[in-house]
Amino acid sequence: MTFNLSFYSIFSFKAYLLIGFFCLAYNISFSQNISKIDSLESVYRMGGYDKKDQLKILNTLSGNHPDPQKSLQYSTELIQKAKLLDSSQYLLRAVLRKGNALRLKGDYAQALGSYFEAASIATKSKDNGNIGLVNITIADVYSEMKNHENAVSYYEKGIDLLRKEHDTLNFASGLFNLGDEYLSNKDYDLAIEHFMEAGLIFRKINYKEGEAYVLGNMGMIYAEQGKDDLAEANINE
Repeated sequence: MTFNLSFYSIFSFKAYLLIGFFCLAYNISFSQNISKIDSLESVYRMGGYDKKDQLKILNTLSGNHPDPQKSLQYSTELIQKAKLLDSSQYLLRAVLRKGNALRLKGDYAQALGSYFEAASIATKSKDNGNIGLVNITIADVYSEMKNHENAVSYYEKGIDLLRKEHDTLNFASGLFNLGDEYLSNKDYDLAIEHFMEAGLIFRKINYKEGEAYVLGNMGMIYAEQGKDDLAEANINE
């Protein structure tokens, strides 16, 4: 049970709660979201929009399109437009979205290339909060690649930056993802340590979804350790 926070779109419960600013969140159903994206895509293709809204539209399409190939297409176009208009904000988002699309397509090597480029952009802007978030995302990719050493290294870098930035939710989410990495490697003591710290923060800020995933993962650890009563209690809660 992993907790994905990734850049404005969630794909596997492990690093998507993070980086919420990188994609547009809709409080509507999935089918409604698809309908809105289809409509916006038609408007964009027909040119029926104010030119000043071009970056905003491409930003929405690249971050929310359900087809990774289309997301890749629109993020690439957004990169070109953002460079022409010298918009570092949209360039960062576009490069991140490109990385997300490549990651969803299973092209981890190129996805990492985009994320490292995003880290470079954030570094030039001296934006430690975004650098921290990008490091967490890089760590998530290494985790998916089963590269435990690099995953832990980048989680720790990102967590350290987010701690200093006082970014409570993303800091706790980074702790959770690092705990999940330790859980995947059966290092239960370190997993519990990070889940407990993340859970305390989630509870303090009343983030129920985060609390639920902490309890679920703790329950799985207890089950692995043969502590069935504790496992059942945590999972039920």
